[in-house]
Amino acid sequence: MRIARICLSLLEAETMLFVHPDFDHQIDLPGAGLCSRPVDIDRTHTGFSELASLRIYSFAEGVVIDGQAEEDEVFIVLLRGRADVTVSVDGRPSDSFQLQRGGGSRAIYMPPHSSYQLSAISECDIAYARAMPTGDKMPPVLGFTPGADRLDIIGHALGMELVLATVAAGHQSVSLNAAPSPERFIHVRSDGAVTATIAGEAMGNWDSVALSAGESALLTVHTGTADVLTICATQCDRVHQRPQ
Repeated sequence: MRIARICLSLLEAETMLFVHPDFDHQIDLPGAGLCSRPVDIDRTHTGFSELASLRIYSFAEGVVIDGQAEEDEVFIVLLRGRADVTVSVDGRPSDSFQLQRGGGSRAIYMPPHSSYQLSAISECDIAYARAMPTGDKMPPVLGFTPGADRLDIIGHALGMELVLATVAAGHQSVSLNAAPSPERFIHVRSDGAVTATIAGEAMGNWDSVALSAGESALLTVHTGTADVLTICATQCDRVHQRPQ
């Protein structure tokens, strides 16, 4: 990945972590072999205290992934393709989900000590967001289906919240100006050509940014339509759109 710090405010010396994808980056996963992980952002890059990581994989059709939440809360988010997922917690019977656009879930919440198996029904891109939980009573495993153009997962997880919004050209994702501003990951995806800017810097397909607590920036889509994935620590203002 190419990682850069971009100044947001000359007066306040705030900086935004800008991350370009690395499509040559591969991880050897047990039982699955080498898998592409173009986005790989963790605390060694961000210095975050609450959000642990945002990692996005591209899985080939037929790949089966066995994984663990370990001590983290985890969101599994479908960005492209189709996948079947089963999740169990502390050995209890599994919950099953179909991840797909239209008629299925787009995201799954897993509490700590969950285990899962993901089977790629087609080529698919899957995002994993992790955070340390902030309480003792863990929420249950749950799948989430979006409305027409937005998925809000607000108030279910203890340590993070998720918004997946379809943002059309000429509109802005205004959740990035939430006050007070929490730690955030923002990722832009599109099935076609898309151009966007954040804090005046160009942002394209597969690009990501990380904003520390107290930082703010405005993402604007100029051409095309983008899915904007926002992961916030604790309190995330809901994503919506407004004209430029």
